[in-house]
Amino acid sequence: MPLGPNPNPRLAFQASVPGSLTPKPSRLGTPEQHPRTPSATQEETV
Repeated sequence: MPLGPNPNPRLAFQASVPGSLTPKPSRLGTPEQHPRTPSATQEETV
């Protein structure tokens, strides 16, 4: 998919959201597993 002039801004937004949610559980595991990481919890909230 060419990421130039996005014909569907919503599609690009959705691509960004899952993109942020996917690496979180991959690298940070689950925020519940890492309660000692306040940054991870804050990012999860955002």
